[in-house]
Amino acid sequence: MKCQSYKNGDCVNNKDGICQTHKSEDGLSLHCCGSWSKDKIDHFEYYAEMFSTGMKNKWNGRLYYVDLFSGPGKCIARENLEEFDGTCMRAVNIKDKFNHYFLVDTNSLCIKDLKQRLKNEKNRSIFLQTTL
Repeated sequence: MKCQSYKNGDCVNNKDGICQTHKSEDGLSLHCCGSWSKDKIDHFEYYAEMFSTGMKNKWNGRLYYVDLFSGPGKCIARENLEEFDGTCMRAVNIKDKFNHYFLVDTNSLCIKDLKQRLKNEKNRSIFLQTTL
């Protein structure tokens, strides 16, 4: 099933790419993207995990993850409405965790929803809202 707004050519009504027609299963916002984004994020997760595992004993064990456009943490593919984790959620859930996560976005809703989704990681996460 496709997003009806996508069929009408009006899928993203928000300059930050927040889906205006669907919410996540947890009731929070979703980043609207193409279905190819899931493959891209799968590749990202593979390399992030390879890096964190390979470097966990370097730099006194201090590994930092920075995501400058973190979004709300979850995505929805406009072509098939599949919901999946964004890059920051994938980074938080890898086996050899980073020590700290710096998550940045310009949208206050993204930061608010990301804080909610990562409430169990609040001691290791720093959320920053910025302007361009």
